[in-house]
This record gives sequence, C-alpha cells and structure tokens, in this order.
Amino acid sequence: MNSQIGRSVQIGGEVYSYSDNRMSHQQYVEDVYRQIEEVAKLSVAEEHRNLVSIRKNADGKIREFNVCCSSTKHFSQYSLGLRLHFMLVQQLIIIFAVIAGVSILPLYLNYKQNYYLPGQVQSQLDFFTIGNQGEYLVNNTRRFMLDIHNDDDIYLSIYVSDGCYSGFFILMILIFFIVANVQIMKDLKGVHKISDYSLEIKGIPRTDVTEDEVKEHFSKFGEVAEVFLGRRYGDLLFTYTERARLEEEINLLTSLDIKNEKDPNEDKKLQKLKNQKAKFDEKISKNLEIRKYEDLEIKRVYVVFNKQADKKNCLKIYSRTNCCGCRLQKKKLRFRKKHKLTAFLTKEPTDIIWENIEVGKSSRCCRFLFSMFLTLFVLLASIGMIYYVKVSQKKLPTQAQCALNSEDYEKFETYCECQKLESEELIKKSTGDCADYFKDLTNSWGMKFLSSFGIIFMNFFVKLIMRKLSSFEKPKSQTEIQTKIFKKIFILMFINTAILPFLVNLNAEDLSKYIFKGSFSDFEREWFLKVGNLILTLMIISLGSPHLIYLFIAYPLGWCSRKFCYKSKKTQYELNLLYTGPDFDISTRTAMIFNMIFTCFLYSGGIPLLNCVCFIYLIIIYYTDKFLMLRHFKRPPFYTQEIYIAAFQILPWAVIFHCMVSLFMYGNNEIFKIYTKENKTIHNIFGDVFGARVEKPAGIVLIFLVLSGLVLIFTMNFIEMIFGKLITKISKSKNEETEFKDIRNELRRTGLDSYDIRMNPDYAKIIQSVLNSEVETKRLIDDQNKTNAEDKGRNDDRA
Repeated sequence: MNSQIGRSVQIGGEVYSYSDNRMSHQQYVEDVYRQIEEVAKLSVAEEHRNLVSIRKNADGKIREFNVCCSSTKHFSQYSLGLRLHFMLVQQLIIIFAVIAGVSILPLYLNYKQNYYLPGQVQSQLDFFTIGNQGEYLVNNTRRFMLDIHNDDDIYLSIYVSDGCYSGFFILMILIFFIVANVQIMKDLKGVHKISDYSLEIKGIPRTDVTEDEVKEHFSKFGEVAEVFLGRRYGDLLFTYTERARLEEEINLLTSLDIKNEKDPNEDKKLQKLKNQKAKFDEKISKNLEIRKYEDLEIKRVYVVFNKQADKKNCLKIYSRTNCCGCRLQKKKLRFRKKHKLTAFLTKEPTDIIWENIEVGKSSRCCRFLFSMFLTLFVLLASIGMIYYVKVSQKKLPTQAQCALNSEDYEKFETYCECQKLESEELIKKSTGDCADYFKDLTNSWGMKFLSSFGIIFMNFFVKLIMRKLSSFEKPKSQTEIQTKIFKKIFILMFINTAILPFLVNLNAEDLSKYIFKGSFSDFEREWFLKVGNLILTLMIISLGSPHLIYLFIAYPLGWCSRKFCYKSKKTQYELNLLYTGPDFDISTRTAMIFNMIFTCFLYSGGIPLLNCVCFIYLIIIYYTDKFLMLRHFKRPPFYTQEIYIAAFQILPWAVIFHCMVSLFMYGNNEIFKIYTKENKTIHNIFGDVFGARVEKPAGIVLIFLVLSGLVLIFTMNFIEMIFGKLITKISKSKNEETEFKDIRNELRRTGLDSYDIRMNPDYAKIIQSVLNSEVETKRLIDDQNKTNAEDKGRNDDRA
C-alpha cells in the first residue's frame, strides 16, 4: 500500500516485522511526501500501527498478542535482545520468589522481639529489622537479652536463612547463565552476517586510491565481492547532521502548509528554520572551500570476500608476526609493493558509528573526564538532599541519649518521655507536652519522604544525562554505546540510591576529618531507624516509578489521542505519527531493574523486607513492560545479546556486596551478643576489626559465600568463552561453504549488505546534505566574489 512506510515481513508465521530502518533515505522521503499528499484515513493509520508494533499473524490476519497468555519467546523471532530482556526478568522473579519466601522466617523473628519503642519507630516496618532484636526495659538504664540461649537460636536461624538464599542466588546465576548461552547459541545458529565475510584494512594511502585497485590487490586471496573506501570525515558528519535535519524539517513543513492551503511565507516556524539554515550555509561558506565526497582522505578500507575461507586466509596472512612481535610482510603482500597493511575483524555496518571511528584516545579521555565531572555534580546534589534529612533527624534523641546516666538526658528529657509513649497517647499529647516532639517527628518523616522523591527525581535526571554523556564520549559502535548507557546509568543510580545514604551517615575516624561526619560508625540499632528506614521508603516508592506512570498516564493519554483526536489530522503522515508509539529503551530499563536488585539485596541481611519489595517490583515491572510492549511502545530496533551478557556478568557482585554488608550487620555485638574465642590466624589475615566479625559463625559462612561469588565470576567468563567458540564453530561449519553473493538478497531484507555509508539509511540523508551544500556553498561563494568585484569596481571609479 502506498501509504505504508517500509513493508511487513512474516517471520516464522508469528511476528510481523517492520523494515522502516532498512530503507534508503530516498525511499523514506518519498513515502513521507506521498503520505503528506494523501487524505488521512483511519484504516491506513491502524494498519501502520500494526506494522510498527509487535503483532502476530493468525490465519492471515494481523492480531494483537494476548498479554496474559502469550509467551515472550515470540520476541526472539524479531529481536534476540528483547527476548533476553524479558527472560532476564523472569529468571530474577524465580530467584527472588525463593529469597522472599525464605525471608519470612527472619521477618517473623525480628517482629516478635520488643527492643524498639512504639513512639520511637517512624513506621511499623521498622519492627521487621534486626535492630528490633532483644528487649528494652523502659525503667532501666541498660538493654539486655532476656534469654541468652534463645538469642543464640535466633542468631543461628537468621544467618542460616541468609546463607541459604545467598547460596541459592549464586547457584541460580550459574544455571540461568548456562541456559541463556544455550538459547543464544540456538537462536544464532545459521544466521548470516556481512561481517562474517569482511575485513577492515589499515595502511592504505590516504589519497589517489581507487576501489578497483584495492579489489585487484586482494583478489589474490579469492573473489572480492565489494570494496568500500572509508573516508576521513573529520567534522563533516557532525557539521552536516544539523543541516540535514533543518533541510528535512523545512521541506516537510512546506509540504504540510501547501497541503493545508496555508501560505509558507506566513509560517513563522518555517521562516525561523530557513533563517537557521541560511546562517548555517553562510558559516560553511566562510571556509571558501568546496570539498566533494570523493576528495576526502581515506581512513580505512572494508573488503568483503565472497567466501569465508578467503577472508580467513587473508586475515591469517596479514596477522603474522615474528618472535619480537613485529609484522613482517613480503613486497607482494604490500599495497603497491611498499605500503604495509594490517587486517582486522570488523563489525556490522549497522553497528558502526562512522562519525566516532576517527576520534583519538586523548579526545576520548578528555570527554570521559568531563563526563565524570558532571556525574560528580549530580552526586553532590543527592548528597545535599540526604544531608538535609540527617540534619532534621538530629533534633530527635537517640536511645543512648535517653538513658538515665546520659549527659544529654536533661536536655532531651521531655522528648525522651514522649518517645516512650504509645502511638495513641502520643497523638493525644501532640498539642500539649509533646507538641515540639511531635512537630520534629512529623518534620523528620516528611523530609524523609521528600528526600526519597528527590532521589527518584535525581535518578530520572541521571538517566537523561548519562545517555547524553555516553554519546558524548564517542563510542565506536551502537552495541558499545548501549552497553555504556546500561553500565553508567546502573552504577550512578546505585551509588545515588544505596551508597550515598550510607556514606553521608557514616562516622569513620579517618574519613570524618575531611567529609561525611555522620552519626553511625557501625550498623547500630539507630541506623535501621534512620538510614535503613530511608532506604526502605525509597525502594517502596520506586515500586511505581516510572513504569506505572507509563501504564496509568502515558498509555491512557495515547489511547485517548488515537480515539478522539484523529479527526484533527488532515494528512496521512500526521495521522501515522499519532498512531506510532514511543520508544522502548532496553538499556535504561535494565539499569533500573539492576539498581533495585542491588540496593534491596545489599541491605536485606538486616532489612529482610527489602527482598519482598524487590520480588513485588519484578512482578510489577514484568507484566507492566509486557503489556506496554504489546499495546503502547513501538518495536525497538534489533538488539543483540550483549546487554544481557553484561548484566548477568555483574549480577554475582550483588551477592558479594550483600554478604560483606551482612557480615558487619550480624557481627555487631550490640544486636547479637555472640562471643567466640579469638582466632589469631583470622586476625592476622583480616585485621582486628574485620577479623572479630569473620571469626563468628555467620562470618565464616558469609566469607565462604564471598569467595564462591568470586569463583562464579571467573566461571562465567570461562563459560562465555567456551560458548563463544562453540557458536563460532557451529556457524562456520554451517555457513563456510555459503557464498556472499548467494545470501546478499537475504541480508538486504534484514539489514545492510554493504559498508558503503551512502547505503546506510542513518547517514544517507547527511551525505545527501553534503552534496546539496556543495551547490549552495558554491553559489554563496560566487555571490560573495561578485559582491567583492562590484565593490572593487566602485572604489576604482571613485578613485
């Protein structure tokens, strides 16, 4: 149908694919202009929406998937990365279902203790932390355990539960990682890629080289299907990207004005764009130089062989080195018998970011340092919010200050008496003797909630700035930039959510002299009331951010717009835009999920309720994302397995960090009065402070789990290497005899079959803008020369 952009492709009889990103830019522009000329039809827009969304082909009809009953395995027929994303969430749900179930025992054991006073806690959830272990006598000056034997039993039950679900986590990471690699191997079996036949060549002279000459040189290894000379674009692609965007918007608005019977000259937005483009062309023309595409220097050459065996032989010969590591080449192997060449494996043409491949290491280093500076600025803003919460909580006395023998008792006597009251009594006296205490208490609660929302807002800001900074650092490939986005957003969100609240409240002797002079030198009981409660509140609020916002705000608004606002769209182009959903960002969403997992599991030893919160979060985000993927978002571009592998490889660190924190929590003698005989060997290895905790029963178990987590990391790297070789071997055995010319049409349907940048839809319009700008720049230069000549003539006449 004329109004469709691209075309639908039936894959496996299940999923409809959409090849919008496979078209040349000329085809795209032609389709857009054709849609502008067409009168808006609702049926065409609905069909367009089916083409750009995930749909199934049932008996020749395009239908929506059932959200509850349909399996996400169908996603792999369109995008392996999308399928792996949902499989990752499913695997995490299984893991945390078991962990949350085991956590019920510690939750019960914590809640049945009576250490915290009703007026002291800020919510009933504080009773579920290990800070509530033991019993506090109001009329005494000390805390004590009523039954030391019972305390040993509780201690044993809690750390054994922790050890069981931590060990289960480690085991399931290994099992799921193997299962995922088997699935990836099945999905990639028999897949053809142009990079399997291609090499990147360096060492070719920068000028006066033709594709035929390069093709003839490499023909000695076998038939060469294609040669592309990669140019030194410098700032050319950056410069003309903005110009191409302006040019396209001008043409689009002009066509829309004509179609809607408006005068383009009266369109203020259109005139503004034209003025911007005029200034842009004038700026370009100041160089007084017209550089054609073919005049650009050569940076690298891409050679595509017809057979994989020929490529393999070429790579082997140009990779040979002597015993000193130097590359030795005979004259017949050198280009023009004098230029040494180097061959490398290359990426897919759709994965290459052409404007970034010639950015130097020093430039990337400077960009990285600048991005780190901005990241530090964001963290400082979060520190400010957490610090303000700490200041507001300082007005409330601790239990140590409320002890009868405390120096601060007289100062906080009224507050201490109010703190002992039950909730109902406290509310009754909130306008009397306890008015000031009640005011400071509610202010502390309010600041804690505001700070939690502030941190969530900062995390949202982090996602935006990290995406920009990842692009700013100029990675060489799309895969690299997506992996960078995932890792940067996750690490910064984790620091912002889990680490900073801990550091701001930390009171370490060496560190507190310079920064972070907090109130807690250990995981004390008060820590769980103030810092632990803040983290728990933040995680509970995060249950609905931002996926539920999409579900209850963005999705209904989109549905209402399509249902009631379609009549205002006069052209098919405008109506199709209305029926196109927003993008689904897998890298950012994966980072958010991992921030939740790492933060919850980090402190779950002392706050086991966090395990239950994480399990609920995973359930919500799985079904919310699945519903939005099938009903709201447009289908994402093709993602490979890199993000999934990168995510799984950092997952063991969640167990390692958890065990280290739990070791300190369970080793605190204020909470668990467990004494063991001093082990000199352990103290010599770990030191006195750390060794005193390691030598306890819980410490030995947790240290063993830490070592198991480290072994798991090396094991996963080994497994990835083995499966990588298996995938390569299977692919070669099946595809080695397949010639490139036989699969070129297949590659053209599913991707790019050439390294020529002019065939890439992401760059075709920019190169076209360069060609258009050559004509306009020449005209501007001629006009400027003509003006200069006229001025000179007038001056001569005056003289």
